Amino acid sequence: MRESCTARRPEVEAYTNPLTTRDRAWAVLVTGSDVNFGQGVGALDLGTYIAPRIFLSYGISLYEAENVVGLRYDLKKGWGIKATSGQRESGIDVSYTIEK
Repeated sequence: MRESCTARRPEVEAYTNPLTTRDRAWAVLVTGSDVNFGQGVGALDLGTYIAPRIFLSYGISLYEAENVVGLRYDLKKGWGIKATSGQRESGIDVSYTIEK
């Protein structure tokens, strides 16, 4: 801690285990996912359910001037299909989520 750190002006520092760069640790904290700086892979997604099983999202790339629109359909508990479309690429993913 530096001398300027007080209860009214706390300093927050992010880190990972195993250790990585400070920027990568902050990206994991803010976005909730790992970011690959070497390949410029990483985005911030925001979205909402537009129907009980359909989730619409909008993503902003952290490294390039590119935006992505995604649509996920929840098949059943934990399973889903997500289609994404960006300015350069499009794709379909099948996902499984474990909730604790």
